[in-house]
Amino acid sequence: MGIDVELRKKLLIYRFLTFFFAAAAIGLSIPYITEYVQRESPLRPRLVIQKDAPNSKLAENIIRPLRYSGLPDFLRPEVSLEMDFSNKTWTLHELHRFDAQGNIILSEGRYGICGDLAAYTYQKLKPYFPGDRYRIEFIQAVESSYFQEETGGVHIIMRIIDLVAGKTDDRYNKVYILDPALRRYGNPEYFADYKAVDNFGMLEFLKTQRRHQTFRVNRGTPILINRRAFVSLFVMQENGKFDPDNFMIMLSATARYQFAGNMLFGIRKNNGKVTYEEKDYPVADVMKVKDYRKLKARVIDLYRRMEQELSKAGRVS
Repeated sequence: MGIDVELRKKLLIYRFLTFFFAAAAIGLSIPYITEYVQRESPLRPRLVIQKDAPNSKLAENIIRPLRYSGLPDFLRPEVSLEMDFSNKTWTLHELHRFDAQGNIILSEGRYGICGDLAAYTYQKLKPYFPGDRYRIEFIQAVESSYFQEETGGVHIIMRIIDLVAGKTDDRYNKVYILDPALRRYGNPEYFADYKAVDNFGMLEFLKTQRRHQTFRVNRGTPILINRRAFVSLFVMQENGKFDPDNFMIMLSATARYQFAGNMLFGIRKNNGKVTYEEKDYPVADVMKVKDYRKLKARVIDLYRRMEQELSKAGRVS
């Protein structure tokens, strides 16, 4: 009988210790699991809405589900790459999509790069901002955490000007800023970490329903963003030249709040010789490894298809 009691005590102690250590292990792992999920998920910045901004609830409902990721569009097979060596530009064809009514199409209704997110939001909001009261402009801006410089971080936001308030007084809040990609809407004091660098008026691709996007050489476009970094695609000069025998296509990762990027993968053509380069970089810190492999394969495919077109045109040595 005494042995029975002792055995029960030991079993109770064993169960308690098992439960305690299991709970401790789960508790310790939660921060790492949370960090992993946040790191690999498309950016979901905190929604910041000035409640007394015009149509604030409508704007909130539109931008709440949006996520900055151009990966689904970039992976579409109809997207192609073209380089214009004479004008020193490069183009992604079929990057933008429109429906029969001319409305921008987002992947899964929520994913896109900043230009598509801004265009989508504009089209949804425009009927509620009458032209005799408001003027909406698209602004090229830099922003302190992700979009810090023009060569790889150009960012498109909207400026909403209350024309009536501007006639009656000179208060600060007659102008409002809307950033669908980083989910922020309010007067300029909400955007102290932004700096406008150009005024587009209306986005050209939206006005003309143009499906391609053109960039200057040595400049890139962000493809996706997470909480730690953003990944961009660049087309660059090689040997100080940009011609069919000298160029580079590069995937670059730039940490949040940093200026300098780190090459993930590149295709370099140097005096006609082609090399593939891949750096020993912790890819899992900036995106899912499986997505990186898809992205890398897509860059290789775009390059090979472009070379085939150059060969047909007799422009490859």
